[in-house]
Amino acid sequence: MWAEGFGFADVRSGAVVTPEHRFRIGTVSMALTSAAVGRLVEEGRLGWEDEIGKHVAAFPRKQWPVTLRQLMGHTAGVGGDDGEQAMIRKRCGTPGRGAGVRGESAAI
Repeated sequence: MWAEGFGFADVRSGAVVTPEHRFRIGTVSMALTSAAVGRLVEEGRLGWEDEIGKHVAAFPRKQWPVTLRQLMGHTAGVGGDDGEQAMIRKRCGTPGRGAGVRGESAAI
């Protein structure tokens, strides 16, 4: 696999970006995720009313269902990182592992 970094990780010090650097991609991923989910719904592989746990087993079961429609519409109550930036400090190699980090929140 080819991996390369481009630009500076720190302009002041002149430190260059390497493949080991990690960046928050934030809202850029929303459009890509929305397009992928839309295609999967069209294909019948996902349903808007599916509970997240149906597809991501690591997502903890809550007292009320968290559906794909709610998650994609930002109405599921899944909050940010509460200032802790857990997703930066904690490497989540799979979506399931990431869901476990987010699912621990009492807000959802």
